[in-house]
Amino acid sequence: MKYHLIFRNNSNFKYSEKFALSFHILVFFTATFLSLIPAIPVIAETAKPNLRTTVTNSIVSPEEMISDFEARHTLARILSYNNATLRESLHEYNILLESSQDNMMLHLETGDIYFRMKQYDMALKEFNMVLKKDSNNIRARLSSGKTYLLQQKYREAEIILKQLQPDALILSELGDMEASVGHVEKCIDYYNRALALKHDKDLNLRFADQMMGWGDFYRAERIYRNYIKFHPDSTETKLKLASLLKSSQRFEQAESIYRMLLTEGKEKDKALFGLAELKYDEKDFTKSLIYLDLLLSENPNHEKSLYLKGKALAFTKNYDEALKNFDVLSRISSKEAISFLEKGKIYLKLGDDKKACLCFAEAFRIDGNNPEIIFYNKGHQKATPARFIKDILEKNRKNPQALMNWGNMFASNGFRKEAINCYRTIIIEDPAFFHARLALAETLAANSQYDESIKHFKELSKIFPENSKILISLARVLGWSKHYRQSVDLYTEINRLNPGDFVCRREKARTAMWGKMYDIAMAAYDEILTPRTDQKLADGLKPLCRQTNSHKLSAECIKLHKTAENGSVYKGYETIMAESDAIKNSLESDRALDLERKLIELSALYKIQKSAFLEKEAKRLSWEKRFIPSMEVFEKLISFTPGNEEALFDYAQIQCALGLCDRESAVYQNLLHIDPMHSLAPVALSILEKRSWPLVGIDYFYWHEKGRGELSQIARNRYDLTAQIPFMCRYRFETKVHHWVEKPDFTDQSYHANGFSIAFRGVLSAIVSAEAKWTHKKYSKEIFGTTDTGDAGLWFNLRNYAHVGIGYEKSDELYNYFGIRQKAQAETWSLATRSDITRHLELTGKARYIDYNDNNEGYHHSLGIGYAFTDHPRIFKVTLSENYRDTAKDSLYIYNGPALIDITHPYWTPENYFGTDINFQWHHDLSEYFLCGNENKYYDIRISFGAGNDGNSSAQIDGKWHHEISDYLTFEINAMLHRSNEWDAESISGKIQLRF
Repeated sequence: MKYHLIFRNNSNFKYSEKFALSFHILVFFTATFLSLIPAIPVIAETAKPNLRTTVTNSIVSPEEMISDFEARHTLARILSYNNATLRESLHEYNILLESSQDNMMLHLETGDIYFRMKQYDMALKEFNMVLKKDSNNIRARLSSGKTYLLQQKYREAEIILKQLQPDALILSELGDMEASVGHVEKCIDYYNRALALKHDKDLNLRFADQMMGWGDFYRAERIYRNYIKFHPDSTETKLKLASLLKSSQRFEQAESIYRMLLTEGKEKDKALFGLAELKYDEKDFTKSLIYLDLLLSENPNHEKSLYLKGKALAFTKNYDEALKNFDVLSRISSKEAISFLEKGKIYLKLGDDKKACLCFAEAFRIDGNNPEIIFYNKGHQKATPARFIKDILEKNRKNPQALMNWGNMFASNGFRKEAINCYRTIIIEDPAFFHARLALAETLAANSQYDESIKHFKELSKIFPENSKILISLARVLGWSKHYRQSVDLYTEINRLNPGDFVCRREKARTAMWGKMYDIAMAAYDEILTPRTDQKLADGLKPLCRQTNSHKLSAECIKLHKTAENGSVYKGYETIMAESDAIKNSLESDRALDLERKLIELSALYKIQKSAFLEKEAKRLSWEKRFIPSMEVFEKLISFTPGNEEALFDYAQIQCALGLCDRESAVYQNLLHIDPMHSLAPVALSILEKRSWPLVGIDYFYWHEKGRGELSQIARNRYDLTAQIPFMCRYRFETKVHHWVEKPDFTDQSYHANGFSIAFRGVLSAIVSAEAKWTHKKYSKEIFGTTDTGDAGLWFNLRNYAHVGIGYEKSDELYNYFGIRQKAQAETWSLATRSDITRHLELTGKARYIDYNDNNEGYHHSLGIGYAFTDHPRIFKVTLSENYRDTAKDSLYIYNGPALIDITHPYWTPENYFGTDINFQWHHDLSEYFLCGNENKYYDIRISFGAGNDGNSSAQIDGKWHHEISDYLTFEINAMLHRSNEWDAESISGKIQLRF
């Protein structure tokens, strides 16, 4: 409340009242002056004993009466400065009122104490007592109206407040009142009316301060910047602007303001704490601690810094230091309860539940009204049963702010459904409570209830059409819900409202990438990179270079201009920064300060553009499937911006694509440590963990072929029992038990065999992967005996520009009865390559040398080129391939009369065969999350047509359906049908797998 309103319209005061009033004015201005001194808590604590002694020993005589009153009144005021001593202050005021019932000032101040203690009925009693004596007392009327508002007695509040004269100051006070109870529309209305009566800069500033509360950042920013333009020395407004930029996640721009204030030697403590808080919000906890230590070295009892340092230490896992820090903070009475709460949280992380419970209990003893303390004292995870929530809702139903605090606490701890219940209850009781409506929309989105969230955000945007927080939140939710085009279009509209918001441009680029709108994403990044930092620095240093004789600066300016002309974005700035100390030593002090200011002015643009440049490059490389180069750029980006959650998540996904699941897991764990509420990291980590579970399965495979004379005349069945054991994350050990049933047309008999396989595959590094398999097979008929087959291979990743594989395979060549009887086998040596020329264009090739065990050999080479016309999750791809086959010796049929009795080389033996195939593929991913390793629901259809120089044309269709019924159960079915002039084939296979 503004004290300059207190004494208006009190002309009927008696002389004695005027004397008392003059005294109170003196006390008020003295207290106001003292409140500007940072050491007032120390002064107050020192003053209390002396004042108490004066009050106790005062001789009650007419001459001393005023002295007694003054001492007790001053004591009551000092006690009121601290929330912890409000009851003592109230006690002193009640003693004063016993002898001064007609002193309206005492009633007002006593009402203020009751109000701060949330004893609203008692506060109203005091305020209304003043109004009975003086119905025109503005302070009493405003205080009474505000109290009615907090009690949600809107009709009573309206009756009280509408009698006030609607001047600009009163209207702004009414606006502040409405804002304090969450009624933003009414607040805006009052301020607009106030500004219509009196349009001045100070009133505008007050309005901007209120806008901060409901996220109208763009409008508030314009007001602050305009004020600074005409009042460049207004440090307070610069700090407000920095706070606004920080609140809207424009950290780089906020940082430049704080750094400039430090350079100018203004508000050092506030600037240092602003930087520390900013780095904490950026999740750069190491730098946050540096600024906090600088501040605490000069002001060891800075409460906010001690609290933030403890939190930052906990995030860097320096738990012992964090506990010691909170021990220091707990000695400060106003932070005692919160210190025990934070210590309890640390003990929970350390797994010491007993000490955690003791800390929570002590915090509850000190402050049993704090929702978070109550929550943790009840048992954290166990504190959310239906009864507990029901009690909270019933108890606080008529207290929106208290219920809002509960909702925010639940939301911040991940109990989103409980938070949503709180916000819904507030809105039912008070539909105009803006903050509950906004929080409900945000929490619904965090809980993946996107449609309802979007509905609420759109309703709010109609009421507050240019509120940046609402618009940006809506754009984000549209992106999360895969309405990518709508999201990108909305970001474009937001950018028009404030072209200087680079965060919005970066989010637009990211969303476009999620939606596979690559060109739009690259254009959005390019917008951030224009104009370039190096060019602006080169232009900005021209006057300084002309005004100085420094050879060092001149030489650096020449290099900078060349760098800028070559299109560099930020390298020149970094060079100047690296040489800045040497350059400043070569300059006069004023010129050195000019250089430092210019570097700080451009520091925000430099950081924005460097992070955008690296992010663009990393995403471009990832888009083009150059995962190893992309990984390296992401490492640079994360080193530059350690708390960049987008970069961390993308980096983990690249580790997944490279098969480096151990590194992938570490990144997710780190991401969840710095942001426990991250929406996708737990999902991705769950997918990763699921891939590491052992599994058992049942497989079935059926194959039948007929054609090429008597060469292809067989039906084969295979039944498998599979067990797979992952180890060390990257490696898989698999064993299978097989049963084969083979039925060649020649005998029309079924031949059974049993056997087993042992297989291994793993990713040795980002560059090398390996696989090996051995199968032992024993026929039930001794005449066929046993066979051993297998394969082995090494693949080399050439920075994702190409993959080259060297392979060996030993296989049974079973196409007819004679192949079974002869134990026909082939050893194949191969060299294969695959390259993603672009994201959509793929080139494959394979060269094979085949050595048969019946003194025959052959070659099989293939080359394919494929192009995907659409992108994931619905991929339409066309592949054209060429095949060359040649065998040294042809198959030889041996007859006894008309009867075929044997075949030498009982397999297809083409000679100088050339064939061409065209394949049309449709792949549709039906997964809920499109994350690496999460192909859990999809189907795939392929249709092929082929022709060869032997005149044999063919057609083939393949189908596959893969579906994970749950985290534990998966099934898959495959089918193939091939038809040609000379050879027909069909197959069907399926598997059921159970993870545990």
